[in-house]
Amino acid sequence: MVVGKRPKRSAVLFLVEGMSEKKALELAVDKLYDQIDKNIVVKFLMMDGDVTSTRYTDRLGNSGWISSDTIGAAIYDKFLKEFSKKLEKGCNKTENDSRNESIMLKEVSSIIHIVDTDGAFVSDEMVKLVTNIEKEKFHLDKCKPYIKKGRFYSEEGIFCVDVKKVDNIKKRNEHKSKILKFLSSLEKIKIKTKDIPYSVYYFSCNLDHFLLNSANLDDKEKCEQAEGLSDDHANNPEGLVNLILQDPDSVYGIDYKESWEYIQQGNNSLQRLTNINLLFKELLEKIKKN
Repeated sequence: MVVGKRPKRSAVLFLVEGMSEKKALELAVDKLYDQIDKNIVVKFLMMDGDVTSTRYTDRLGNSGWISSDTIGAAIYDKFLKEFSKKLEKGCNKTENDSRNESIMLKEVSSIIHIVDTDGAFVSDEMVKLVTNIEKEKFHLDKCKPYIKKGRFYSEEGIFCVDVKKVDNIKKRNEHKSKILKFLSSLEKIKIKTKDIPYSVYYFSCNLDHFLLNSANLDDKEKCEQAEGLSDDHANNPEGLVNLILQDPDSVYGIDYKESWEYIQQGNNSLQRLTNINLLFKELLEKIKKN
C-alpha cells in the first residue's frame, strides 16, 4: 500500500431548495449510504430557492425563465459553482460534515435533486382568486405565508390574493412544469466536462406538506419543525426512512418514470405525495446485498 494514499471514495450530491430539506433528510440519508459503503460521502447543497421556477441570467447577460437549454448552467451556477471551485482545490469541507474531509470533482458519482411540485401540473382553472369562503375555511387572515406571499396551497386549488398573483402563478406553473418534465427525463447532467448520473425526486405539494402535514408554513416554522423531525429520529434515522416507506401517500407499484407521469395527472401535484420512497427502496436493496 502506498503511504498516504487514501481509499477510493465517491461523493453523492443532494440538491435541495433550502434548510428545511437539509435538516429533515440529511442525517437519515447519510446513514443509509454509510451502510452501503463507508467510503461514500454525502453532501447536501442548498440553493435557498427553487431553481425550477426562477429567472436566470447567463454569462452573456441574457435573462429569462430557466429553460431546458439553460437548466444545466443554472444548476451549476446556483448549486455547484462555489462548491466546484472548492472541489477542484480539494478543500471542500462543511462544519457539520460527518466525514469532514476534502473531496474532488472526479469523486462525485451522482447528483440527486429533491424538488417541491408546488401544484405545477394543475390546470389554470385550479389557480383561483381567493373568496371569503376560502378565507374563512382556511383562516387565511392568520396564515403568515398567505399574508406574506399572497398564495395558499390546498388540494382544492392554489388560492391567490389578487388577479396579478393568479397570473404570476399560472406563468410560474407553465415554466416549472416544463422544467420538471425535462429534468425527470435526464439520466446524466454535465458539470464542467464530466457527465454525472442525475435523478430528481419530488415532494407534493412540498416537503412540508408530506413530512410536516402542512403545505403552508413560513420559513421559520418549517425549519423548526424539520429540525424537530430530525431530532425525533436522531438515534434512529432509519425510522424516518421507514416512516416514508410505510406512508400510504408514497407512490407504490410504479417505477421512477411512471411516478413522474402520475404526478402530472389532474391535481396530483397538489396532493400529499412523494416518490422519494423509490430512492430509499433502491438504497435499502443495496444495503441487503452487502
